[in-house]
Amino acid sequence: MKWLKDNAETIVAILVMVGMIVGGLSYFATSEELILVDMRLEQKIVGDGIFNLTMQMTQLENKYNNTPCSTWNDYRDQQQYQRLKLQVEALKKKQDVIIQRQTKGKQ
Repeated sequence: MKWLKDNAETIVAILVMVGMIVGGLSYFATSEELILVDMRLEQKIVGDGIFNLTMQMTQLENKYNNTPCSTWNDYRDQQQYQRLKLQVEALKKKQDVIIQRQTKGKQ
């Protein structure tokens, strides 16, 4: 009993330190969690880009009453529409890759 009384502070200090270590490990994110957060952010950015480009395409389509792009009078608008279309397709491919990586990461 005397040994326990003499070393009680040391035992309590060690238990507190062990508790702090366990608490710290559970508090901070793991690298896998950070990778998933990064992928979600990347997917959000790509999704916003697709949305913005699609809105620009819609504005051009509305300008010409939803007629086919090839019938538009302004060549610059035709070129811009084609560029927007290519950018949307590229972003959609990028989004598919991100989604595939996310599903692999969750498994």
